[in-house]
Amino acid sequence: MLEKYRILLKNIMLIFFGNFGSKILVFVMLPFYTSVLSTEEFGVSDLIFSTTNLLFPVFTLLASEFAFRFAADKGIDKKIVFSCAISVSIVGTVLLFVAAPFVGRFFSFGSALYLFFLYYTTHIFYSIVTEFVKGLNHIKLFSVCGVLNTFFIAGLNIVFLYFFHFGVTGYVIAYSVSPLVLTFFLFFKLKLYRYLSIMSRKEWKNCIPFFAFTIPMIPNSLSWWLNNSIDRYMLVYWCGIGVIGVYAAAYRIPSFLTTVCSIFLSAWQVSAYSNADDSELSDFFNRVYRQYSSFVILAAAGIIFFEKKIAQLLLSNDFYEAWKFASILIFAYVFQSMAGFLGSVYTTKKKTKWLFVSTAIGGLMNVLLNFVLIPKFAAVGAAIATAGSFFCVWFIRLVHIRFKIMKLNPSYINDCVSYALLLLMVYFISTKEGTFFYINICIVVALLLLNHKILWMVLKQAKSLIKRRSNV
Repeated sequence: MLEKYRILLKNIMLIFFGNFGSKILVFVMLPFYTSVLSTEEFGVSDLIFSTTNLLFPVFTLLASEFAFRFAADKGIDKKIVFSCAISVSIVGTVLLFVAAPFVGRFFSFGSALYLFFLYYTTHIFYSIVTEFVKGLNHIKLFSVCGVLNTFFIAGLNIVFLYFFHFGVTGYVIAYSVSPLVLTFFLFFKLKLYRYLSIMSRKEWKNCIPFFAFTIPMIPNSLSWWLNNSIDRYMLVYWCGIGVIGVYAAAYRIPSFLTTVCSIFLSAWQVSAYSNADDSELSDFFNRVYRQYSSFVILAAAGIIFFEKKIAQLLLSNDFYEAWKFASILIFAYVFQSMAGFLGSVYTTKKKTKWLFVSTAIGGLMNVLLNFVLIPKFAAVGAAIATAGSFFCVWFIRLVHIRFKIMKLNPSYINDCVSYALLLLMVYFISTKEGTFFYINICIVVALLLLNHKILWMVLKQAKSLIKRRSNV
């Protein structure tokens, strides 16, 4: 068991290096973006990114997912995996270009349609190549590219926005050029062309397990999109494009939590997949789930506590009002993070069809809540709807996995009390009365006391691993 933790910690540190520093740079760049872009321009770019997330799974059959999952499998022909992923994505991209007039009208891109296609194309191939590289266990190179990508994006944005004043055009181009360059870098650095070939009919038949793995994940991905993005389009309808810019800025405040959790989950998937057939897998999942839960709760509490100060540092001009609903989004992302961990149970066991049910119900709940809450509460209502849908997804997955797939034993009482305390923080932080500041301090202390045993366990494991490594 200790060896599993050692490998997990190693992968976390490598992916941390590749993502955390770069994500922090994006965090630091936010004041610059909100000072040079209008709320309308920020809203347009957010719609481009959101629409890419919607169409990506449909037109690629989630090729990046099977490129990672099956590249990590022993005994699988990696050439078939990569060739299949690239071929499917090329066909999908061509079909999307054919549908360009419809896409432009339906999503109201107008003159920004070419920016959407530029970002979409570079994004999908960068995703496939980097996920395949990660599946081949080139974690260090994957991490280095993560750092380079964000520094390139930041540098290009400074040039395009500050010196040339290109506005939203420069912003989206910066997010497109960098991944394109790094895709070619990885392709030739690792000689990935060795894994490319024109596939025969027999080889296409060998791809059936890949599609059986990802096709059930497509409705799941679309449902996640409903949970994450449908509120933007509904806000545009009721409140206008400017509100989208503010709402998108609010999403940046929980970015510390989402970044750290995505780093962990990325490393965790590598460990989970490599131990998929291990008899101790259930115990490993249980231990890591409890530790991960405590970390997410405490990280969220810290961000909520300092939310207004963070907003003052990061948000300029009309964007500052985003703090009013950012704490609700932080609370929402606690449950998205936990649901993401539970999702790794399905992908590890290759039971991906069960992902769809939970996210579909959550997505439908999101739409319903948005219809009810947005007309009355605007962006605050959208944030509440997001929190409700993420909670729904997490709860359904927890119950289903517990009784149908794996015996999970979370710290139910500890977690429920912690979630209730976090909800109180969200309520208090949204008021202007100073006395609530001291109440929130008490809540943070209570959360530390509730989770101290698991935190102590994590520290002991880390100490043991470090000591063992120093003795090697």
